[in-house]
Amino acid sequence: MKKKDDIIAEVRKYREQHAKKFKYDLKKIFSDFKQSEQQRITPKYKVAETGSQYSVKKGK
Repeated sequence: MKKKDDIIAEVRKYREQHAKKFKYDLKKIFSDFKQSEQQRITPKYKVAETGSQYSVKKGK
């Protein structure tokens, strides 16, 4: 069980650091999570159909 306790302690440490960074303001913490989530899930490339060919265009 020691390994799980170490993992939990590490998660709590990073959670505390993140909260402290935003002065424990829940709206700012949530906004930061949502922004980082959008950066991770936004596709980097778009596939556009041109006739019978497919081309890949770099996204924003």
